[in-house]
Amino acid sequence: MKNSSAIAIITTGGTIGAALAGGVTTLANSAGARNFHGFVNDYGKRRKLKFEIFAAFNKFSEDLTPADWGTVLQQIAVCLKAGFRRIIIAHGTDTLAYTASAVSLYHGDGPARICFVSAFIPSSERYSDAFGNMAAAAEVLHGNLLKPGVYVATRRNGAVDILRAQDLKPAEFDGTSFGSVYGQTAARVHDTRSVRTASLKTFPLLAKGPAPTCRQLAKGELQAVILPCYPGLSLDRLRLDRDREALIILASYHSGTVPALDLRKQIKRLRHKYPKARVIAAAHPHQHVKNPYETTAALERDGLLRIYKDLQPHQIYVLALCETARGLKLDTVMRQAKAWHFSAV
Repeated sequence: MKNSSAIAIITTGGTIGAALAGGVTTLANSAGARNFHGFVNDYGKRRKLKFEIFAAFNKFSEDLTPADWGTVLQQIAVCLKAGFRRIIIAHGTDTLAYTASAVSLYHGDGPARICFVSAFIPSSERYSDAFGNMAAAAEVLHGNLLKPGVYVATRRNGAVDILRAQDLKPAEFDGTSFGSVYGQTAARVHDTRSVRTASLKTFPLLAKGPAPTCRQLAKGELQAVILPCYPGLSLDRLRLDRDREALIILASYHSGTVPALDLRKQIKRLRHKYPKARVIAAAHPHQHVKNPYETTAALERDGLLRIYKDLQPHQIYVLALCETARGLKLDTVMRQAKAWHFSAV
């Protein structure tokens, strides 16, 4: 098959393609892109690898919208049609977890090996982590060292870890790498290019149909909101369209709890005012906390919200937006996450 041994690189902008200029990180000049392309060309020659670069768009990832996930998905479809079975996606760090979740939904069990790479230091800088992440992704893809699926390369502790997109945790406030749920690492690539792989235990969240288009995601009707739990959280401040479906995702505290005593009356008022609204809590860390706390569990038992274990807020958000954009009803979509529903009955 044509291009079956080559690696497609899809660029989206982000810090990995940016440069430092005038004291800020910018996409406005070509220095970052030039360094990135130069590294790809040089590495390909040294390792005798064939790369082909495709530009999806050129944005910092903090400015991406769900419609941009559709653009990436459409570019992947173009690459697959051209025969590519190894794909690297160069992406900014801030919203990488969201885009990676969208790609994982529709390609988590596909024929291709797809790996996201990013950088916390622009590729215009000598010590950028872009180059190590790119090299590691290329090595594991070229050697078919992982099962087909969607992964993320991130530099941690002197090596590059290859994490499964399904398990990816967004970078923390002061972090310079991504994490993985329960520390699951698919592979570790050292500077010597030695690779250690590991089996992963959990099963992936997969969508039921074709990926949504850019246009479908841009016109999506679902009102989806992620709210972090904090003292004084109030749902009464939400302003929704009564005639549209809405999903309120409460990002639980680390033990899977929500401020349940204050929320009981708030959720009842919300559902009375907006009958099409659904409230859920995610994610309960089931491996560490086997049972929900009593007050949070009571909300589940009384039908006021649903608790989800191990499936993170950004994953549920992406699932809901993508699948409802295809025309599915919210309740139908949420049944796809049934395996993660932690019934407290």
